[in-house]
Amino acid sequence: MSNLLQRTITGLIFGIVVIGAIVFNEYSFAILLLVICVLGLKEFYKLSLSEANKKYSIIALVFGIAITTIFISADIFLDHPFYNLTDSFFMVVLTFGFVSFSVLDIFLNKNPKAGQVLLGLVLIPFSLILLWKFSHYGYINCMDIGKDVKPQYTYTYQLPLTLLVLTWANDVGAYFSGKFLGKRKLFERISPNKTWAGFYGGSILTIVLLFLLNERNLTGLDNLSSVSIILLSITISTFATFGDLYQSYTKRIYGVKDSGSILPGHGGIWDRFDGFFFVIYGYFFFQFTSALFF
Repeated sequence: MSNLLQRTITGLIFGIVVIGAIVFNEYSFAILLLVICVLGLKEFYKLSLSEANKKYSIIALVFGIAITTIFISADIFLDHPFYNLTDSFFMVVLTFGFVSFSVLDIFLNKNPKAGQVLLGLVLIPFSLILLWKFSHYGYINCMDIGKDVKPQYTYTYQLPLTLLVLTWANDVGAYFSGKFLGKRKLFERISPNKTWAGFYGGSILTIVLLFLLNERNLTGLDNLSSVSIILLSITISTFATFGDLYQSYTKRIYGVKDSGSILPGHGGIWDRFDGFFFVIYGYFFFQFTSALFF
């Protein structure tokens, strides 16, 4: 079987399973997030931490899985939703602090160690918790309008699916435009295959697709203006590209081609969701700045 055919078959099966889990209900979505969390963290720490640091990777793995499971389970089975922005704001501020520290550690130190533990937790479990938050929106019964009633939360798959599909669209646009038009390298020292043409092509395809989804009210968001569509698309492309570059740099440091082998022809879970983990934070950044300036 050729590598292209293998990649195509694996990609189709993987896409069907992921999309099906998101669309079916919140329980299948929760299971999907927990599976991604477990496999993603295992790959991340196996790649980035040596045997000498194995005990730290085990502690971080258990902590990351536990906090994700507790957060999601509390929302499903207990009457204590974590969706209020004020409740999660402190966590998000700490998250961005961890990201800043970890990225500096990785880019400034030849053999980064300390930042990897923090970044693994921020990159995978915390981003998945934030995505879970995006999948639930509060509503108030019409009979309770005007009363001091807490909103009821309901699962909606549109926004998580939209972010994922737009990330994939960016990857597809970047691949083909870079392959046929790419000459000027984007960041050759880290990833020699990425070009500015690829970045522009990914951004354009993301913009076009978001316009189409928005026109048909399939995004899970309020009707977006043209300016918001363009800004959100560029944000997604930028964060997805940074995620790809970060993983490429990490794999180059440790001399490996793929983060894992669970997906034949594609590598591991982290290989498939490298840009998406960053896109989740990118959407939060867009959401936060939009609330301030629009």
